[in-house]
Amino acid sequence: LDLDNVSSLPMKEDEDGKETGGVDYAEDFFSKPAYLTVSGQLGAETHACALGDVYTFGPTFRAENSQTTRHLAEFNMVEPEMAFADLASAKAFARVSYRDAIKYLQEEIAKDPSKWQFPEVEFGTDLATEHERWLAETKFESCVFVYNYPKKIKAFYMRDNDEDGGETVNAMDLLVPGVGELVGGSQREERLDVLEKKMAELDLIPEDYWWYLDLRRFGSVPHAGYGLGFERLVCYVCGIENIREAIAFPRFPGNAEF
Repeated sequence: LDLDNVSSLPMKEDEDGKETGGVDYAEDFFSKPAYLTVSGQLGAETHACALGDVYTFGPTFRAENSQTTRHLAEFNMVEPEMAFADLASAKAFARVSYRDAIKYLQEEIAKDPSKWQFPEVEFGTDLATEHERWLAETKFESCVFVYNYPKKIKAFYMRDNDEDGGETVNAMDLLVPGVGELVGGSQREERLDVLEKKMAELDLIPEDYWWYLDLRRFGSVPHAGYGLGFERLVCYVCGIENIREAIAFPRFPGNAEF
């Protein structure tokens, strides 16, 4: 059962009235497939390219089967987007490249791997909460920006770094004590040819992103932005350990009571 595509709409039929597979969206409210958003960022980029500095603040949805103390299926996200900007001026705390962060973690884990839930760490590893918190709470004892993440673990719209041939992207996460990742952001890929190539590598359908590509096709500017999970911010500021206590009606895998 494909829970992402459960529908009460009729199925497509051929001229003989036999079902051909797939849903007939002609009777759908939007007359096409529509989904809950994981971010308002792509839409915000259209406004930033026209107006300069903008932000969105609204509900965000993640179908991630996670029962940790810092994940929700629905939360609120603050997402600024800035034209004529890169990430250089946004990182005000301690900074460490992803490569160096991996090196520090490998050295620490080697002392006693049994203390770690995820002791296998190498270039390309998507950092777990325990890794993020160790960097912020123990290694740097402060908020810390980790930057230049591997391209293969980040989104298609993040700008490739020229200095390493595109192995990494100009992205950053802000890690804070007690929480781990609080902010995630990047400079956006404004070069049309590079963006189209990355989309092809990921089998993304260009027609689904025609308006996003048009932002580059008809003139764009360097721009960057980030997302800040509001409930995680509440946890950090108020010292709340479980994110489910930072929102009025928590929704997470297995629970949508309200």
